Amino acid sequence: MLIDWFTVIAQVINFLILIFLLKRFLYGPLIAALNKREKRISDQLRTAEKSRLEAERRVLELSTEKEKLAKNRILLQTEAQREVQKWRDKELEKVKITVEAEKEKWLDAIDAEKEEFYQRLRIRLGRISFKLSKKALLDLADSSLEARVIETFLQKTEHEKDLLTGNQQTAGPPTLSLKSGFALTDEMKNRLRTELHHLLKPDVALIFAVEPDLGLGIELIAGDRKIEWNINRYILDIEKEVMRTM
Repeated sequence: MLIDWFTVIAQVINFLILIFLLKRFLYGPLIAALNKREKRISDQLRTAEKSRLEAERRVLELSTEKEKLAKNRILLQTEAQREVQKWRDKELEKVKITVEAEKEKWLDAIDAEKEEFYQRLRIRLGRISFKLSKKALLDLADSSLEARVIETFLQKTEHEKDLLTGNQQTAGPPTLSLKSGFALTDEMKNRLRTELHHLLKPDVALIFAVEPDLGLGIELIAGDRKIEWNINRYILDIEKEVMRTM
């Protein structure tokens, strides 16, 4: 069998041309696309790995920060509890001091009110006692006691008669008003008239009147001047001294 070298060479050339064309227009772009895709995938893998490492690093940082925050939270809670306890103790101490002060004021006020009550009670009892004593003395008064009052009044008038005689400048006989806290008998009036005429002037006009408020007392009035004696004055003086002592 004879070999047609021309045909063989032509087929070889055609095959090489086909290989060239396939490589040039098919395999080359395909390989380039595959290489490009492979590079992109490789880049993506590197990026993903980098992101993973970054994520792990971030997770570690967050975990560390979380632990720090947890520790800080515990510290803050402990400090807050300590501050709250200090504030509570301080406020309780203030309240305690305030309550003690109010208690002392309250006790002082009660003592003052109690003392004031006792003081008013003592004064009230004292005055009631003097009032009852005065009433009893008036109720027990008799003619002999009234006569003694008149004698005492005349003695006082004898010592103080200048109070009346030194102010009489009116024409005609002077007029004197004699008031007593009890009714005078005719004998008492004559006694008073005789003694007062003797002490003052014989022509003095004497007007008698009863003034129950005087109690066991007598007063002699001439114009704006007055001589008086009243057992009430002694009782009031004693009452004032007792009140002052209490």
